[in-house]
Amino acid sequence: MQKILGYGLLLAGGLFSWCCGEEYVRVSPANPQYLEWTDGTPYIPVGVNLCILRDRDASGKVFLLDDEAALQKLEFYFQKLSENGGNYARIWLGIPPFEVEKEKAGEFDAGRLENMKKMFALAKKYGIQLKLCLEYFRTLEPRVPYAFGVVSFGKPIYKTSPPANMQEFTLGEVGKEYYLNRCAFLAQHFQNETAVFAWELWNEVNCIPNSVVWTETMLPQVHAMFPHQMVIQSLGSYDSPGSAAMYQKFAEMEGNEILQVHRYLDMGAKLEVCHGPMDILAADCVRAMRQTGVQKPILATELGAVQPNHAGPSELYAKDREGILFHDILFAPFFAGAAGPGHCWHWNVYLEKQNLWWHIGRFSKAIAGLNPIQEAFEPFFQETPQVRMYGLRGKKTTLIWIRDTEFDWKKELEENRPATTRENLKIILPRNISLQGKKILGYDPWTDQEITLSLEDGSIVLPKFRRSFVIRIQD
Repeated sequence: MQKILGYGLLLAGGLFSWCCGEEYVRVSPANPQYLEWTDGTPYIPVGVNLCILRDRDASGKVFLLDDEAALQKLEFYFQKLSENGGNYARIWLGIPPFEVEKEKAGEFDAGRLENMKKMFALAKKYGIQLKLCLEYFRTLEPRVPYAFGVVSFGKPIYKTSPPANMQEFTLGEVGKEYYLNRCAFLAQHFQNETAVFAWELWNEVNCIPNSVVWTETMLPQVHAMFPHQMVIQSLGSYDSPGSAAMYQKFAEMEGNEILQVHRYLDMGAKLEVCHGPMDILAADCVRAMRQTGVQKPILATELGAVQPNHAGPSELYAKDREGILFHDILFAPFFAGAAGPGHCWHWNVYLEKQNLWWHIGRFSKAIAGLNPIQEAFEPFFQETPQVRMYGLRGKKTTLIWIRDTEFDWKKELEENRPATTRENLKIILPRNISLQGKKILGYDPWTDQEITLSLEDGSIVLPKFRRSFVIRIQD
């Protein structure tokens, strides 16, 4: 075991990697709506949550993978992402095999440290940037039953009286010291790690007491430990009228570098939008972030479908063999103005089980060659009885995702009515989008077919398509 007693001495050498030419992801200084590498190349984070490395036995019982199996599973996921143009994943550090502080507060396990190094090596092998969530627990008591079948939301090693409870942990000096010492240990080894996209302070921090003052206290201190990598915070699902004020407060926090938003298809949610089509609820939460007026990148970093009030993964997943929900999760946020596609939560019971990784490849192909920083995209929306049009108008390129209004998860998965083909559809764009002298290209993400589109009386003529279609208008 290694023990670290304080966090004040680790900052020396923190600027070393800048002068050595290492590249990190950052908010674009030229266009804070998007992300870039430190050399100015745009970075669009395309990927999913891979937070808990677990599996199911033949009886359906969920279990945590041991360290070796977990790293093998992680490589499987990274490979699937990479093969389909993915470049991003989110990992929780508070779970095996990466919880370095596993037995006693302030003591750190060398084996778990090696596991993290192996994870970074795999990420570099497959070109994956990692968002690392530092903590997620919600009580200092042992928590049974476990969350997600395998992971406890309790952290009893921190119950040392003080702190005796989460109130004391978030307000008291001892609790803060525990958190910062763990960060300091990680920074001692990884503050120059280029595979790290960002450090997320706490998963859905509003689930613990004093979340605002705690985050305001921690942001500058954790930033000081990780001067090259972004530091960000996350909140629970944007699913009730009270969510707006909570998200506004965290959006305005100095040092919270990305506006992350979580939302689920949840029939127990108080907001009606959470009961409807996935594309609408996903785009709506991005628009809500834009309405904060804060100029930061927006990412819909947890999207999915759950049983009412998050009682478990949605039963719709078992029926969704074509990935209707996942397609909408990917496309809707980006075309509503986010800095990347939506990031799905249910990576194993949905994406892996239904083998839906190919959707990531189709999204990647739809946006190939784009430079959103230079384009300075402005989102627009238009709806007809047949389709919803989510568009991004740029300086040289306009990109539009067309979504059929009739066939969503209710029709296809609940009513078992397969989507039919749209034919002879013509699209009239807003007047401020010129088509004169432009190339008009089409892409069908369901068939992976590209086609040059034609005009008829000023309207774009679409080919036959099912569910959705992408239009690219460029110089």
